Amino acid sequence: MNTSARFRTALEGARTWLPRTRSQGAPLGEDILLARHGDAVTRFRQDRRLGVTVAVLRGGGRDSAPNRLDAVVPSALPPAERAAAAVGDFRAGRTGEQRAEARYLAKIAVLWTVLTIAACSAMAWWAASNVDPEVLRSVMLPGGGY
Repeated sequence: MNTSARFRTALEGARTWLPRTRSQGAPLGEDILLARHGDAVTRFRQDRRLGVTVAVLRGGGRDSAPNRLDAVVPSALPPAERAAAAVGDFRAGRTGEQRAEARYLAKIAVLWTVLTIAACSAMAWWAASNVDPEVLRSVMLPGGGY
């Protein structure tokens, strides 16, 4: 019996005692949909051609989720192209965010930057005016001036 045949035999034997194999349990899409909607799901349908699970919700709504983890990962576009596409979608109004929200977040970012610069400048001014120059020099040297 060669090595590959022994490996296949061991693998088949392991499938009997493993707690969860690929053929057992619900598809990943069902888990995702249950996490999203909980008991609002009335039934599931597998679309094997697209590799997704479709859930029918109370009230007649539908939602779908992929059955494979690699389908959840975004496209393999370079980050610059992905960012450009996201900005283009935002400008065209195809995203859920509104311009007022973006302006509000930009104002918070600018305010936080100004406060950080002011705090760092105040600490530097205090250290320069109140701390002995030799102590400052030893603190600023790599390794603490040892």
